[in-house]
Amino acid sequence: MHKFFRQPIDDVLAALEHLVTVRNPLTTMVPALVTMLVTWFVYVGIHELLHVAGCLAAGGAVSKLEISSRYGGALYAKVFSFVVTASEYAGRLSGFETYGSDWIYMATVFGPFVLTVLFGVTLVKFCAKRRRPILFGVAIVVGLAPFYNLQGDY
Repeated sequence: MHKFFRQPIDDVLAALEHLVTVRNPLTTMVPALVTMLVTWFVYVGIHELLHVAGCLAAGGAVSKLEISSRYGGALYAKVFSFVVTASEYAGRLSGFETYGSDWIYMATVFGPFVLTVLFGVTLVKFCAKRRRPILFGVAIVVGLAPFYNLQGDY
């Protein structure tokens, strides 16, 4: 069990080692940090839409998804009728119906983490083997989502 929780830390440290053990770490760290920032702003909306997808796929209903305009909420609102930009959070699924089903609730909460498991963890592991600063920025945001979402999604 200890290895299960330790593995993400080891993978991130291995990937980070590839970025800092170069002659000039700025050549790898700047692209990684810029990519992390851009990915974060894009990921917020995708993350919230995956909550919606989880809810709908399990048989629930969605009436209101809040995405701050800072994270593209106005753009999402043009595409999806249930998106509103008035939010004190980066994003929050505030109007959804589970019809009392724990399964629908669980699918709603964990929907975004399918992306983490299938895509993010794979990227982190890839970056742990090769120096890829731009992919590292994406990997950190997507692959570590369950950890920095502990307070919000769980």
